Amino acid sequence: MRQERRRTKISAAIFSAAVVLSCAPVFADSHHDMHSGHEAPVAKGPFTRAIDKSLVERGRTVYLTNCAQCHGKEGEGDTHWRHRGSDGKFPPPPLDGSGHAWHHPLADLREMILEGSRPGEGNMPGWKGKLSDDDIGAVIAWFQSLWNDDVFEAWHQIDSRARSDKP
Repeated sequence: MRQERRRTKISAAIFSAAVVLSCAPVFADSHHDMHSGHEAPVAKGPFTRAIDKSLVERGRTVYLTNCAQCHGKEGEGDTHWRHRGSDGKFPPPPLDGSGHAWHHPLADLREMILEGSRPGEGNMPGWKGKLSDDDIGAVIAWFQSLWNDDVFEAWHQIDSRARSDKP
């Protein structure tokens, strides 16, 4: 009975985190995820991070033109991103590695950009038909270039698990 209640609480916490898309900050000296109380995944072996500088530069240009007015020039987001505003919606979160974006696999990041915020959650518009798939990939590459290596490595593990879980 006690174990079942614990599973229910854990499931509710995971569901809430997925719906809200806002979580604890990532500190440069720690992988601790304060929302779930668990450590972020850390690779056990050497990890090489490849950065395509031309893709990142393209992403910065697309980002500054389309995203910076809400998420900030350097992806810093709104300072109150974890708290609903007077409209009942969450403000734009940071994309610079200090927010929650790194908890989502690539497919989820692309979907959020294409479809926008879920109804009632935020004010992000969907960019489907406005940005090409290549532009979206470039924007993601740009904001991921802001993440420190530890955050990127943790994201890479999350993304790899999500890809291996798909049929």
